Amino acid sequence: MTLTAHELGSDEGRCPVPLMALHGIRGHGRRWRFLEGLHGWGLDLRGHGSSPVLPPWSLEQHADDVLATMNGLGLARVDLVGLSFGGAVALYVAHRAPERVRRLVLLDPAAGIDPAVALERARGVQPEPCFHDPSEALAVRARYWPCAPSATVAAEVAAHLAQGADGLWRWRYEPTAVVAACAEMSRPAPLPPKGTETLLVQADRKSVVPAPYVAACLAAGVRLEVIDAGHGMDIEAPVLTRDVVAGFLTS
Repeated sequence: MTLTAHELGSDEGRCPVPLMALHGIRGHGRRWRFLEGLHGWGLDLRGHGSSPVLPPWSLEQHADDVLATMNGLGLARVDLVGLSFGGAVALYVAHRAPERVRRLVLLDPAAGIDPAVALERARGVQPEPCFHDPSEALAVRARYWPCAPSATVAAEVAAHLAQGADGLWRWRYEPTAVVAACAEMSRPAPLPPKGTETLLVQADRKSVVPAPYVAACLAAGVRLEVIDAGHGMDIEAPVLTRDVVAGFLTS
C-alpha cells in the first residue's frame, strides 16, 4: 500500500538523495515543513492523516508501506528520518532494505520502551478528542503546545482537523492504530543496520529512549546528539532540530 506523501523543500535539495520523514503517533507528514532546504517527502503513516486506515498496524507493515511508497515515487534510495514512533518504523525500514537507506536519523525514537509506559500511553488514547468547531481545537492545541508560535498551531489545525458525519471535529488519525503503535513501541528495538550511517538525536528533557539502547547504539558506532528540547522536538525546537538533521545529512 502506498501512503500519502507531502513534498518538502525545493527539487534542488542539498543532499545526494531525497529525504523521507516519518512522524510519531497522532502526527502527519506536513509537520516536517520545518526542514527547510532539504528536499523530500513527509509521509502520513497508515492510520494517520490522509493515508489508508485499515490494519494491520505492525512495525513490519508500516515499513512495507514506506518501501511501497518509495517505489511509487520512483525513489531508489533515501535519507530516512523518523521521530518517536516514526523512528521505530525507520529502523524496520532500514533493516528490511538497508541498500535503500543512505543515512538514518532517529529523533528520540520510541523503540524498546518499557511495556508499562506503553500501556499507560495506550490507555491515554481513548476517548478520542472531539471539538464542536475548529476554534475549540485551536485553543486546546495551543495549551498543549505552549512553546509553539501561533502560526504553527494554526497550521496544525488547518492540516490535521476534519469534520465527521456527526458534525464534530477530530484529528486525522485512527485511535485504534495509535493504541496498536503503543504496543509496537514496547517490542525489542533493533540497532541500526551495520554499515548505515546513523545519527541518534536524544532530547535532554522527557526523552523516551531507554538508556541501555543509547549505550548499545554508541557501542555500535552510532553518532549521538543530545539537544536542548523535549521529546516533541519538532514543535519545541524546530530550528535546532532542522540544523542538527541538515548538518548530518549534508556533511
